Amino acid sequence: MKRVILALIIGLGSLPAQSIVGKINHDSSLNNKSSITAGTIRILAVMVEFQSDRYDATTGTGKFGSHYTKAYGDTILDPLPHDANYFSDHLLFAKNYFTKVSRGKLDITYKVLPEVITVSKTMREYSPGYESKDYTPLGNFSEEVWKFADQKFTDIKFSDYDLFVIFHAGVSNGLDDGTFSIDRNLPSLYLGTVSLKKIFGNQFNGFPTRTGNISNTIILPETESYELLLIDNTTYLQQFTINGAIVANIASHLGVPDLFNSETGRSAIGRFGLMDAQGFNANYGMFPPEPSAWEKSFLGWETPKIISTDKRNVNLSTRINSLPSDTTLIKIPITPTEYYLLENRQQDAKKDNVIITYRRNDSTFTKEVFKDTSGLYYIAPGSIPGGVVVDVDEFDAAVPGNGIVIWHIDEKIINEKMGANAINADMNMKGVDVEEADGIQDIGHSFSTIFGTSIGDGSREDFWYKGNPAKFYKNSFSPASKPNSNSNSGANSLITIDNFSGISNKMSFNLKFGEGNIKLISSKNLNLSQSNKILTSNGFSTVNYIYIIDNSNLNQYDLLGNLVRIISDFSEIQPVVFKYNSTEYIIGGKGTLLNIYWKNAQEEKLKTLDCPGTITALGVDVSRGIPNILIGVWGASSKAYMISLDLLLKADVFNASASLMVEQSNAILNFGIGNSFYTVLSKNEFTEYQNYAPIDHKSLQISVVDFAKKSILTADSQGNYISVILQANNKFMAIKRGIIQSTFEIKSPVQINSFAIADLFNDGQNYILLCNGNSLEAYNYNGIMAINFPFTISNGENFVGTPLAVDLNRDGFAEIIAFTDKGKIYAINPITGKVMNSFPLTTGMQSGTTPILFAEDLPTMGPLPTSRPYLAMLDPTNQLYVWNIAPTQGKSFWSGEFGDPLNSSFVPASSSSQIQTEFFPIDKCYNWPNPVYGTSTNIRYYLSENASVTIKIFDLSGELVAEMNARAFGGTDNETVWDVSKIQSGIYYANVTINGDGGKTANKIIKIAVIK
Repeated sequence: MKRVILALIIGLGSLPAQSIVGKINHDSSLNNKSSITAGTIRILAVMVEFQSDRYDATTGTGKFGSHYTKAYGDTILDPLPHDANYFSDHLLFAKNYFTKVSRGKLDITYKVLPEVITVSKTMREYSPGYESKDYTPLGNFSEEVWKFADQKFTDIKFSDYDLFVIFHAGVSNGLDDGTFSIDRNLPSLYLGTVSLKKIFGNQFNGFPTRTGNISNTIILPETESYELLLIDNTTYLQQFTINGAIVANIASHLGVPDLFNSETGRSAIGRFGLMDAQGFNANYGMFPPEPSAWEKSFLGWETPKIISTDKRNVNLSTRINSLPSDTTLIKIPITPTEYYLLENRQQDAKKDNVIITYRRNDSTFTKEVFKDTSGLYYIAPGSIPGGVVVDVDEFDAAVPGNGIVIWHIDEKIINEKMGANAINADMNMKGVDVEEADGIQDIGHSFSTIFGTSIGDGSREDFWYKGNPAKFYKNSFSPASKPNSNSNSGANSLITIDNFSGISNKMSFNLKFGEGNIKLISSKNLNLSQSNKILTSNGFSTVNYIYIIDNSNLNQYDLLGNLVRIISDFSEIQPVVFKYNSTEYIIGGKGTLLNIYWKNAQEEKLKTLDCPGTITALGVDVSRGIPNILIGVWGASSKAYMISLDLLLKADVFNASASLMVEQSNAILNFGIGNSFYTVLSKNEFTEYQNYAPIDHKSLQISVVDFAKKSILTADSQGNYISVILQANNKFMAIKRGIIQSTFEIKSPVQINSFAIADLFNDGQNYILLCNGNSLEAYNYNGIMAINFPFTISNGENFVGTPLAVDLNRDGFAEIIAFTDKGKIYAINPITGKVMNSFPLTTGMQSGTTPILFAEDLPTMGPLPTSRPYLAMLDPTNQLYVWNIAPTQGKSFWSGEFGDPLNSSFVPASSSSQIQTEFFPIDKCYNWPNPVYGTSTNIRYYLSENASVTIKIFDLSGELVAEMNARAFGGTDNETVWDVSKIQSGIYYANVTINGDGGKTANKIIKIAVIK
């Protein structure tokens, strides 16, 4: 008998009994999902008693009914006798429950063996040790029970049954009254095949019987009602029945995981679903609510309607009285593995109050229960005159209110934690979560009251409906609401669900995929193969299309992801897309075949020419009127060709002598295409051309010592062309006028395979953009990090692929769009070094190919053309995303793997509107980091012309500590590194002296703190 203080018992009159539910030893861990989610489950149950025992840590003597010290008659829940008819009544409840909640998809049949089996030991000898996870004693108990059953009931064919239940004398150890005690009652749980193999070893093949093996067992008590001794030495019967535990354990057999916090036993979804302690113990165990939207979807009993685009006036009906044409479950994707499920839950959808069916003395009765003064249903033991509840007309009378429930589902968490039965073990990152409309995520959290400790299990204010009185409720679920609609990673889902209607059986709301200046245009899974993809677009156009190379086939889609056409065997490399004379051209290369497709209002054609080798690279120069096509070919020797579009369209065969540019010794990697200025980069050779002819510097070709991965052509503020080359080992080289201007190496444990170039500050110089682990970095051509960089993330993600750059807010500066290996999309403002409003976005997984930027041409509203920018991304599951990321855009700097749909790999000269003309601006001379905690610090300075630099370091006593000399380039930031690895902690002064090549001089003293 358990002792509690009087205040706790007084509180039971007003608090729901589940407020005192503690840790539930309900184990569905490591169980394989049952294939029987439809059809019939045949249950065989047996009644079991123990050897008689009077022990303070167990309830009763081990015999049925012995946990009661006095006669309570038949006016209580679960009245005696606890015989075969009594347990059959409980299984009848399970049958009725699953028939209704599955909409007839699942049927339960059952048989309770008529005689009691007595095992050889006392209850405590079969109970696991205190807080033990070793269920071997329960395995031994089950083995002994089924062995005795096989011997005793020789007429039973055990192979005729699917699920086996042990109803034992006494109560379980699953309910906690708030007082500490060592409880040796048995836990209530389901032991499936995997769990039993964990106990008996992988060789376990079931408990043997004469007619087949038994491979599972549910262990349940005869009741959960128990006596409490009050401080005045009187006895109080806490009534609690086992209906909820029965159906929850059957659900475990079906493979449904626990949705409470399996590490602490605390609630995680409250009374909004079945597989939570607050759910299956709702109404003092008499009946739980229907399974949640996710549970039904998981079991295949409900298929949600997916809505992934804007929609006004979405209707959502309750299940119990819906028509075949009604929508009862809605799925709103965030990513392919993360989404919202919405359902309409009503306590009394039939509007007939709650009708409870119960059995007493082998007779069946019904009782109508009315709402209490709060307008909700409160089902207490006194709601029926006594007996076993066998049916309820609406199980959702158990939910804590009425309205729309929003579920946040993260299948990545579910899949990762399913095996450990820990889907909701992390209260801050649940796999199945209720978005509580009152703005306070308090389900599962404990609260102290004058009546004792109460566990949050959800309230009427957690539903979404017009008129919700909660303090933080705004009738809108959005990125800015509380709770917000962001993904579990914190990224903006762009989802706004608002204008919820009032409570009714058919409720409505509006849905929008956009926030601030960003709008999701489409999210659609495409019918593509699992091969590598190439993504491009038609760039700036009044009608935009997305082109995807899939297994060499060219697939054309509109912005909604609708397939327009397929051209088979078109290209194995990045195609080029351009418009000329109102005709759109797409050129690709597959093997030796050059494919040219064009379409206009009059015609649509495809032409194929056979080249003298494998086509490895394509580019287009549109600066001279008629487009010139650059073609890289690898064969017996590697060659680069430039042929006008007109010649290609007129030719019957490929003219191998036309406009031959150069013969390379290695396969062509890529081109850089400026205004009649071209660069050709092979694996380790680099050549410049102007007006078709190679530029003869000191030699025709510049040797690139290390393997070259990529080159980009750009220009400086004086109009000089500069080629930036990425080599192996993270080395960069800048070449101007045939001369190597600089080389530098990025220190990183990862291999850098791509980069972009953009104008970040309008300071007369473009910057190299690259991903380096968890950092997005920007460098000038001298390898000096740009101000406000690196931009780093610290959430276990890394930046990957090629950054993109476009002026999103028309301020003349390039915003950088970068992508992570977890599917986040950042837009960084280089002027502030911060993430732009409404970013990051998320797709939930790394991009399957380089994303692209493109733009819709808008009617001109002023002196300058206007365009609307779009971002498209294709993930590895072939989900295509298209976002409108700003109302209008400025200049586009880098929109795809090779810069643009022309594959030009070219960025024009930077604007000089913010260029520094002062010889040595002192505010741009400083060291970073400062204070210095590591082994070095960078002394940075800007000069308007080339100069010699001397830096002398002094300590506080004036003693010279170090001296460094360097050559500095004009028009850009420069840095000199001071190695402090052997320098003691203290304050130092750096005297930076500048001697310009034009005769100007300047200096500045910097105070540096070294801390070790």
